[in-house]
Amino acid sequence: MRILFLTLVLLVAPAAFANGRQVFSLSVTPKAISAPVGGSIAIKFTVTNRSHQSRYIYRDTFEFVHLSITDAQGSMLLGGVPPPPPPEKPILANLVLLAPGQSFSRVKHFDLAEPPTNEVGAYAFYFIVAVPSYPQGKVSSGAIDYYFSRDNVVHVTVKQK
Repeated sequence: MRILFLTLVLLVAPAAFANGRQVFSLSVTPKAISAPVGGSIAIKFTVTNRSHQSRYIYRDTFEFVHLSITDAQGSMLLGGVPPPPPPEKPILANLVLLAPGQSFSRVKHFDLAEPPTNEVGAYAFYFIVAVPSYPQGKVSSGAIDYYFSRDNVVHVTVKQK
């Protein structure tokens, strides 16, 4: 089911951009970071409402980030699991309302003590984030809209302690 969802993401995302309908923007910072072997890194995800209307997003939007990791030569070391689809029936208490221009951020920590990043080296973390949203006043499974961001790369250098 998750593979089917990711396939749908990859097929639908270009169509959303082709329509010029970019409802959100996403930034992932920092673009480069270093940490010692066995340490962890903090990555900040920020989604901004670029539409002309207020929109609801899930409070836990960044809990389900698709992560792939490559080494310095671009060889795939980890292919992440795509994010799960949102619940069928949205609950208002699980949503955050973003006015036009307003942002929502969360910091996620990634452990470098587990393979494939538990050795000294240079890695690229690729993030795919799905942001399901609803227009204000239309919180129903039929009114859901998706924004997908695929161009978020963080270069991670793992150093000796």
